[in-house]
Amino acid sequence: MFDNLKHPLHTPVLLQELLSLFSLEKPPQSILDCTFGRGGHSLAFLKKFPQTVILALDRDNTAIEFGLTLKEFKEKKIELLNQNFYEFPLTFKKKQTFDLVLMDLGASSPQLDNKERGFSFYKEGPLDMRMDHKQTLTAKDIINQYSKQDLVRLFKTYGEIRNPYKVVSDIVTQRKRKKIETTRELAQLIQKHCGFYRNKHPATTWFLALRIAVNEELTGLERCLKAYLDLLKPKAYWAVISFHSLEDRMIKQAFRQFVREGKGAIYNKKVIQAQKEERQKNPRSRSAKLRVFQKF
Repeated sequence: MFDNLKHPLHTPVLLQELLSLFSLEKPPQSILDCTFGRGGHSLAFLKKFPQTVILALDRDNTAIEFGLTLKEFKEKKIELLNQNFYEFPLTFKKKQTFDLVLMDLGASSPQLDNKERGFSFYKEGPLDMRMDHKQTLTAKDIINQYSKQDLVRLFKTYGEIRNPYKVVSDIVTQRKRKKIETTRELAQLIQKHCGFYRNKHPATTWFLALRIAVNEELTGLERCLKAYLDLLKPKAYWAVISFHSLEDRMIKQAFRQFVREGKGAIYNKKVIQAQKEERQKNPRSRSAKLRVFQKF
């Protein structure tokens, strides 16, 4: 039904599960899409619920530039803001609340697939990893400037890597001779010390840890969660899709805390994951976890 909504570089995950939160008899009037990307989720909601109005955020200017080309934007069905969702609740001045707040965390497929963005170890590109090019810190800066102790702490904390010492020591040794500047250089260095595990590239968790650090993904998320409660209407849903355990754990704990405070209830007692058919069609969905909170 929604095949025509797929951007050639991006397929929205857990789409049917999100759409099922609402019925045609009770459609959402307003949605806040905190991570617009290429608009897959937003466009699907507009296709099913044409009367819905969406406010969409993205820190990546290329996502906003794409959104400006959509007829839904020109028809004023979508309002776009080039803003990091971590900061949004503190700067939003309108007294507006939403029927759904949606967060699809992590990097988008277009970011991962564009070698110039430096997110992927499969393609040769600069060690960048910035979701927002207005910020100055890059993965190259971290790899070449952080102390040995700080690199060990980073990979242990964000990558959950138990023993990063050999790789970090080699990074420090190599950068004394020549700066480590590309994704391939770093991936090959990591691969030299770490074998493949269950068909997973050895650089996967190392690159993830770097991306999290560059974009302050966990600290920013933790900082803003409580503020989003005020943006939900009574009975509204707050849906968060995460792709790694640290994010998922943070969301789970925050939602449980809101329940203890009497602010609402957890919609799905068990985390929602993609069905077999979706996992086969869209590999990105394999690690996706959806948690939904409903405000009282």
